[in-house]
Amino acid sequence: MKAKPSEIDAFAKRLTATPDASAPRAVLLFGPNQGLAENLKDTLLAQFKAEDGMRLWLGPEIKKSPAALRDDLGGDGLFASRKAAVVKDMTEASGPAFLAAAQELVGNPDRLLIGLAGELKGSSKLKKGAEEAAHTLACACWEEKASDLDAFLIATATQEHGMRLAPQVAAEIRALIGDNRLLLKSALANCALYALGEDQIDLNTVEACLISQTASTLDQALQAIFAGQTASASMALAKINGDETALLIACQRHALRLTEVKLAMESGASYQAASAKLRPPVFWKQKDSFQRQVARYSSALLSRLTSKFADLTLKARGGHDSQGSYIAQELLFITDILARSGK
Repeated sequence: MKAKPSEIDAFAKRLTATPDASAPRAVLLFGPNQGLAENLKDTLLAQFKAEDGMRLWLGPEIKKSPAALRDDLGGDGLFASRKAAVVKDMTEASGPAFLAAAQELVGNPDRLLIGLAGELKGSSKLKKGAEEAAHTLACACWEEKASDLDAFLIATATQEHGMRLAPQVAAEIRALIGDNRLLLKSALANCALYALGEDQIDLNTVEACLISQTASTLDQALQAIFAGQTASASMALAKINGDETALLIACQRHALRLTEVKLAMESGASYQAASAKLRPPVFWKQKDSFQRQVARYSSALLSRLTSKFADLTLKARGGHDSQGSYIAQELLFITDILARSGK
């Protein structure tokens, strides 16, 4: 059945509050706005609170072995506990395995299956199958209005950080970070950490936390990291001087954009068509390097990289004195991985 992004939060709250065996136990999140899809996925998982944790699958994995996903979500007899599974990088090829697993979850309130797909055509069997099934929610994630994103930032600041955020400050964060909810939420969390003890996040906090270093210095470090140039990345990181958080956010955003283009190309789009949809567009000085990186790295690696950056962002919020050094060390580790990949 069809669902709107605005309805996911209410559905998420019903997952464990009053378990309903007849309610959908599978959700398909698809569309060009992967930041919104990731945010909705996190909302679902946060409410579900899987006791056995969350198992991550990739679309190609369940295509090769559809029974493995069904077995993983199978019952545990007398020792049943809540289980969740997320399938990323889904395409038409992995659709039958996802829909079959969703069918088998009917009547089991202790299971949750989430699928993440890119933009699907109107004729997509995966999209149609999820929309027509009573046991599956199909939620299209389209580009959002600026006013909706500002409202999201203001609500998140209040609900998750107990801080006020004026509309003009929300607009400034969005102008700096872009329209990806996942990155906006990460940037807001870092601003809240910087303003710990205050009752609001103001423009001074945003400037100090997100734009205190020149864009050119950050870009040098980012380009060296994604080119897999460990020596150059090390030298660039040495010049950051306390702005490692801003670089981390920029890297997370860059990885998401690379992934978006790569997945679109794997679905049949040309590089030119896929990259033309990016907002904001690729900076003219970065067009050649961006295209090389899309060609060099696999979608599976980029997906793992995106998750790694998100995990690093969470771990880096400890507020300890060595936070900058920790981020720099982890970014160099990622650079080394990229240096050995795609050759």
